[in-house]
Amino acid sequence: MTGSSLLPLYLYPMKQTLYLAKNYLTIAIRNLLRHPGYSLINLSGLALGMACAVLLAIYISYELSYDRFRPEVARTYRVMKQTRHANGRIAWNTGQQGPLATVLPEEFPDVEDATRFWAGLRWINAGEKSFQQMFWLSDPNVFAFFGIEILTGDPQTVLQDPFSVVITESIARKFFGTINPIGKTITVDHNLFGGTYQITGLIRQAPHNSRFQYDFITATMPQGVRQRRSWDHWLPPAYSRPANTYLRLKPGANPEDIARKLPELVERYAEIAEDESETVRYYLHPVSRMHLYSKIDMPGFTGDAGRPYKDIQQIYLLGLVGFFILTIACINFMNLSTARSVSRAKEVGLRKVVGAYRPHLIKQFLGESLLLSALSACIALGLVYLALPPFSAFVQENLTLNSGLTLWILGITLFVGLLSGSYPALYLSAFEPATVLKGGAIKAGSAQAHVRKGLVVLQFAISIILIIGTIIVADQMRLIQEKDLGFNKEEVVVASIFRQDRYQSTGGQLQKRYLQIKDAFSQHLNITTVSATSDLPGNSWPNREWFFPEGDPDRGVEVRVFGADEAFIDCYDIPLLSGRNYDRTYAERAWERRGKPGELFVINETAAKVFGWTDPIGKTLNSHVRKGHVIGVVKDFHYRPLYETIEPLVITAAWYRLSHLSMRVRPQELSETMAFLQRTWTEFLPTRSPEIAFASDQLERWYRDDQRTGQIFSAAFVIAIFVACLGLLGLAAFTAEQRTKEIGIRKTMGASVWNLVILLCREFVILVGIANLIAYPIIYLAMDRWLQHFAYRIELGATPFVLGSLLTLGIALLTVSTQAWKAARTNPTETLRYE
Repeated sequence: MTGSSLLPLYLYPMKQTLYLAKNYLTIAIRNLLRHPGYSLINLSGLALGMACAVLLAIYISYELSYDRFRPEVARTYRVMKQTRHANGRIAWNTGQQGPLATVLPEEFPDVEDATRFWAGLRWINAGEKSFQQMFWLSDPNVFAFFGIEILTGDPQTVLQDPFSVVITESIARKFFGTINPIGKTITVDHNLFGGTYQITGLIRQAPHNSRFQYDFITATMPQGVRQRRSWDHWLPPAYSRPANTYLRLKPGANPEDIARKLPELVERYAEIAEDESETVRYYLHPVSRMHLYSKIDMPGFTGDAGRPYKDIQQIYLLGLVGFFILTIACINFMNLSTARSVSRAKEVGLRKVVGAYRPHLIKQFLGESLLLSALSACIALGLVYLALPPFSAFVQENLTLNSGLTLWILGITLFVGLLSGSYPALYLSAFEPATVLKGGAIKAGSAQAHVRKGLVVLQFAISIILIIGTIIVADQMRLIQEKDLGFNKEEVVVASIFRQDRYQSTGGQLQKRYLQIKDAFSQHLNITTVSATSDLPGNSWPNREWFFPEGDPDRGVEVRVFGADEAFIDCYDIPLLSGRNYDRTYAERAWERRGKPGELFVINETAAKVFGWTDPIGKTLNSHVRKGHVIGVVKDFHYRPLYETIEPLVITAAWYRLSHLSMRVRPQELSETMAFLQRTWTEFLPTRSPEIAFASDQLERWYRDDQRTGQIFSAAFVIAIFVACLGLLGLAAFTAEQRTKEIGIRKTMGASVWNLVILLCREFVILVGIANLIAYPIIYLAMDRWLQHFAYRIELGATPFVLGSLLTLGIALLTVSTQAWKAARTNPTETLRYE
């Protein structure tokens, strides 16, 4: 026998396999088309569930990736300082002693490297272009430490010359277009970093999924600046410490050992006892946990003036939401697939009669289930592709679908297809043909019915969790929006006047001309008050200073200092409880009194309580740079975000600190008023576009993450209910179909349509009731934990739970009753004529 004559024998098993596969595929497609309603419900429900889960998985994966790409990130830490005050208040500081980073590798053998930077938004000018950009003062090793790629220039020498600076490639295009920026100069408007810098290198733009954002990096601190000592010298605790300090430990080193030794090191170098052992401790916080775990790892830490830190608990919640939606969709798919399978018992019997073996039937059922699951996955990927751009814009991140998530979708497809096809494949294929064909059909077994009911209960428990969670999140966001902040933020327009500058640059001139600007803005009839402040109420990060009431050195209290002119209290309608405010004459010359006796202070209620004063008016209050007395007390107002309680506050006419304008406007002809503000602004600063916004909009940015969480919850609730109702609709139709003869007999015996509707709905009502009992404790614990990161929170009462239960029950009844009504109105002669 030749090789050519053997070839058909080798191909025969393959040919038979292909024939069976084609047959199974034809049957699968035929079954899909024979029951278009069930097929549509299965396809759309699973596809929608997969798409939502994938979108949330993409977002969660992105948030978890923050700074994970940094070199040796597992051994890289940020130095944090915790101060516990006598009154129990805990304060965290990201800024450390300026020279700390330079001595860490020398003092501790376990420290492999350390670096520091001082970051902030500065106005940068190049020719006629002027933009506010992120400007870093850092050590030269910052590139290697954080893995910042230098595109042009030598990492070892790029910052060695005074007033040399490197810029990102995107900034180069922004300022210089296609011109090579190397050798070009820029000027910086700032009192600390002002001057002319020469560009010596180009660096890669920082990825958006990083806490370290920079546009310009220099190693030059201008000489002759008073604050230079904060960078180069060890200072007493009351002085500003702007240096963000990071270190990398050697493999196997214990960060807690280093943290315990830091107080002694700081005290030794500073040569001033800070009482670190009693009130202060240091903590090395992993860089990999900065973005999501800062609030959990450091209780009381609310972040800094940059991008708000996110909360891992919100990521957990979103992950649960995605899991819940996918679970509901999978339950639908499995329930309907197994429910429909019992109607195919006669088909199984006939196939066995004509020679089909059990393995063939198993392959057929599993193949059909996998085909339906694969079609759903394809539709889901299409939905993700369409929804990803608007979803990225919604969460304000640059999201992409990566290969890992595609494999995850494939895994879900196989899992759901195999699981939902396993019952008909294993259970129905075991029946004997004679038994099946004798009755023409079989009833679903009690075990299968119990499993299906259990899945329905789980499905509705998840839906109830999402509904109640949505109500609670909405209530908390409403509390935040309606919370009395202690000041009136409505109808207030704010603008940046560019912080102080000692180099006579444009920004500095604008601030020195503040009185002219104030008078110019006040000319408009719809502008009632104009005020200058160091920060914006509700959105501020005032510096801390140690104050000593009555000059007592043993009663030092760290308080926030808020700079404002005489119009601030009136502009924001802050109640003055006692005493008086300073006047315009004093405010205009307050800068002359800095560090001299006679400075006037207005404090808040909390400061008066902390200082132990029942009548603060006239009391002496000193700090390391201020000497004066209290002239007024204002009602407590929330000058920080609502995630934290109100701290002691001192308001002073710190002219040198003023950086924002606030203008109270009348609502009439608002568009004309805004146009006037922009025109007037341009007269004083023609080269810079005005940064004018409403104070209420500025405040909302701190709560956008929570608002987005609430909106995602709302969308998830709608999708979950929709998917659950799809499955419930199909399951109710199947139940009604299974009980067709029973319904006919009951109608023959005199049962009314409403009696039959109640009969069919009763089972689902019981299942929803059980689902409520399961959902209540889960959602209560989850929401109670989420609410803990708010200083002001709603109380978890019964209302959200009752509303969620009633809404779920109403939707379930509406869905089931439509099928029950349809079945109950069927003529019994049509269902019993073959009996």
